Amino acid sequence: MMFEEPKKRSSAIQKRIEMGVSLYGNGWPGIKVRWCTGQLKIKLIDAEIRRLKKGKRVLDYIGIAADEAQRCKEKRYPLVEWGITEEKALQICYDHGFDFGGLYKKYHRASCWCCPFQRISELRNLRKYHPQLWKQLMEMDQRAKEQFGSGALGQFKQRWSIEGLENRFAQEEKPRLILP
Repeated sequence: MMFEEPKKRSSAIQKRIEMGVSLYGNGWPGIKVRWCTGQLKIKLIDAEIRRLKKGKRVLDYIGIAADEAQRCKEKRYPLVEWGITEEKALQICYDHGFDFGGLYKKYHRASCWCCPFQRISELRNLRKYHPQLWKQLMEMDQRAKEQFGSGALGQFKQRWSIEGLENRFAQEEKPRLILP
């Protein structure tokens, strides 16, 4: 979807033509166009719930924690109803033997590894603990720049590129000279 999905709406096609940008792909998600959440999470979950509802009674609960209650909309949120925070939910999981392969020991959140909305510390850890994914992220960023240019679709994050972060992280790793 990021690089190859053809644009179909005439307004989207016209806008892309005016911008001189590829008629394929969505580019990096941004604050105004967070296509990944809708297409790769919400749409797929909703489709599966509709499928399950055929002939069955389905309860649809959303796992948003009490310290994120502002994200709630019109569904059921048992963790909010019960006052369970993210920290407490994670502890309950640990207490029941679910350790998520140690991801929460390295990352604040275990979400999409290529997400532009993650913290710099998460990206630093991705580079450190998952160099193969970091390399893939660098390739995705380069392809986005080539396909979409320097505008929002081609930028990993405003004022950030993965190449720039690679340089920053490499500089941070260099030993520092301490003068007497």
